[in-house]
Amino acid sequence: MDMMSKFRGIAPSYPFAQPGDVFFTRGTSLLSRAIRWAERMPGEDETWTNHVGVVTTPGYFVPPDCKPHTLAMVSEALWHVEHHEWWANNKKNQGQCVAVFRPYGLSDYRVRQIVSDALSRTGDRYAWWRLFGFLGERLTYGCLPLTKLFFLKERNVCSNHAGLAMMKGGVYFGQQPFDLDPDEMLDYCMAHPRLFQFVGWSIVPALGVS
Repeated sequence: MDMMSKFRGIAPSYPFAQPGDVFFTRGTSLLSRAIRWAERMPGEDETWTNHVGVVTTPGYFVPPDCKPHTLAMVSEALWHVEHHEWWANNKKNQGQCVAVFRPYGLSDYRVRQIVSDALSRTGDRYAWWRLFGFLGERLTYGCLPLTKLFFLKERNVCSNHAGLAMMKGGVYFGQQPFDLDPDEMLDYCMAHPRLFQFVGWSIVPALGVS
């Protein structure tokens, strides 16, 4: 996929994220590629993202010139729901991309609601079996709602976690949080530029390369 074409020809930069922003990543691992394949329904364009999370403190995802800067903290559902500095956790993942979107009109109160809800699930275990649900839906052309059948309230995948947190701030992505996947959330952001500002996107460089 041509990375720039996804974002209408906008070149990668160094977006400065704010609390309440939502971010999407495109990983390079086999698991990341498998998730993107499972998210894509027949007839859809190639899926760009395989993961989504919420920004909790202001900062850069990828530091300009790889020099010391304020770096963003995020809440994301990996194998557990974690709260950490995104760059420290991803600086070795050369080629990984991250895109940042900002809901318009969020008050400070709404931002605190989003961040508080995301942090409340820190340590929760990942609903890994729901990945098989996405795969089953892909193989059955979406006819079997397997991700809903595999639902447990106390277990989340990344899109559920981010969708629930954003919902606390009055931000929605066209569906209920437990029906979402990262690709649908990104598509919604891009289809509604009056609701979401595209802050920018970055690529993790090779170590030592700015």
